[in-house]
Amino acid sequence: FSGMMMNLKFHRKKMGFGKPSRNDLLFEQLFLRVLRKANLHSVMVIDEPFLEYGKHSRHQEYSKLCFVPDVGDLRGKSSRVEAKKYFGIPIGNFVILVYGFLSKKKGIENLLRAVNNTALKKISVLLSGIQDEYTRELLSGSLAKTLINSGQLIISNGFHDDEKEYKAFKSANCVWVGYVGSQFGSSGVLYQSASMGLPLLGTADGLVGWIINKHCIGLVFDPVNIFECTNAIKEIYCNEELLMRLGQNAKKLSLNHTSEKFGEAICDQLEI
Repeated sequence: FSGMMMNLKFHRKKMGFGKPSRNDLLFEQLFLRVLRKANLHSVMVIDEPFLEYGKHSRHQEYSKLCFVPDVGDLRGKSSRVEAKKYFGIPIGNFVILVYGFLSKKKGIENLLRAVNNTALKKISVLLSGIQDEYTRELLSGSLAKTLINSGQLIISNGFHDDEKEYKAFKSANCVWVGYVGSQFGSSGVLYQSASMGLPLLGTADGLVGWIINKHCIGLVFDPVNIFECTNAIKEIYCNEELLMRLGQNAKKLSLNHTSEKFGEAICDQLEI
């Protein structure tokens, strides 16, 4: 038999991201015990650094690991102009997208403060997704209202079907993944952004920061530090060559993260 592990954590500190846990050693020993099962053929993982961790481990059991690329492809037909018109975004504005479940961990407050600090009126933030109570309260505040009135904050609340999801990403110039609060796992938004050739503004911590750095698909910083957030936004807005290069790298990464590649990787393991 073969299987997939989705949320392994005991390697993170050793790979340079994530917090240590007193359970790390225990969970690794339990995982090695699983790998030693004679009738286990392979364990598939979507965590790229975990695969690297296994390759450099002294434990031979990790030879049963195989990588399955996380899925991020989006499909649609809208142009960027059409997508901007759909959401009511000023056509000439540079758009930073925040997508998904809009909670405190998304770091939205820090993004809004940073955008306001730049004094660049041609930047708009598009918030697309379902809001939690914290976000609803944030968006009723004075800063959010000021940005809404200036056309720098656009809100698309609620569930987004495939077409609306595509329009949200198509309208964007870059995507915010500046997560806060011990967010060390992966992000589906990262691979969705890559499929559209969109650079990322992201946290330097966790798997998100690791992937952005390794594949050169965005800028990383401490999202709690407003000064660093502001500088990153200014840099990606003002440097067209940088924006293009990061976007090209993102598109290149996405070629290995389609639904077809995901399905092929799983089927290949089951056929062996």
